Amino acid sequence: MALLSPMLLGLLLTGCYDSPVSNSVFLEDAIFLAALPSEERLLPPPQIADAELGDAVLLRTAVDAERQYLELMAPVMESAMQLRRSTPMDRSEVHRTWQPVPVVVISPTPRTWWVRATILAPADDAISWTIDVAPGQDGPWTGAGSGWHDGLNGGFSWDRRSLGDSGLLNIDYALDASWGRDVYIEYNSFGVAGEAPLWGLHGDDVMSFTDERLELTGDGDSWPSASVVYVGPDGGRADGHLWQDGEQQVYTECWDGEGDRTYIGGDSAIENSGSASACTGADVFGEPPA
Repeated sequence: MALLSPMLLGLLLTGCYDSPVSNSVFLEDAIFLAALPSEERLLPPPQIADAELGDAVLLRTAVDAERQYLELMAPVMESAMQLRRSTPMDRSEVHRTWQPVPVVVISPTPRTWWVRATILAPADDAISWTIDVAPGQDGPWTGAGSGWHDGLNGGFSWDRRSLGDSGLLNIDYALDASWGRDVYIEYNSFGVAGEAPLWGLHGDDVMSFTDERLELTGDGDSWPSASVVYVGPDGGRADGHLWQDGEQQVYTECWDGEGDRTYIGGDSAIENSGSASACTGADVFGEPPA
């Protein structure tokens, strides 16, 4: 294998192909752009979508919850991604602004809109950002999202009505939590019956969510619930509680690598079968899975 010459290696390491001034500008841009929503912070554990589906009820419910979450978040992620690919129109020590840039989405439905943004970074405060959207380059422009980021914590809101969708997303996150990250997402659908759906992303392999219609009791009915799901390479588990006629019922369901139930148990209204010793990971309500 050919080796780089010391001179060429030095050029690559020090960035001498460009001036130090231009390099510093790009590095400073990266600090501003780090405040925008990112896949690293907001994508759910990939093993949920990749899991083999069997007869485990909570695994299927988690896959559906993840799919709904990704659909709601798609305009946020696509807008931020396109801004990262673009060069700011205006710069100062404390701000960056972006001229209108197009966002083109092919799947699942072809769609195009335009975004522009301003990011402010005061010397003694958290970075803040705003994103406007429009159907075309010339507008009309509507405020879609705003948020803040201090390196380890942050939050933002995104008004889906700005792109003709429905509802408002509110997100808060901490990147220095004991599991690595804790992200909490609320979707307010404005007038749609039922509680506002909630999601949580915890570390790299745990997701929590609420569901208005979980079928897990022996009466054949569905009930509002809140679950925390861990999916590992050899299976997973869900711990949670549902409200049956206003009474809380605690449950645990576990499954193997094929997504088939190995155990279910809990309070009196929950079916009990299998062995708890077959479960993978610890009770995720208490501590991260081992």
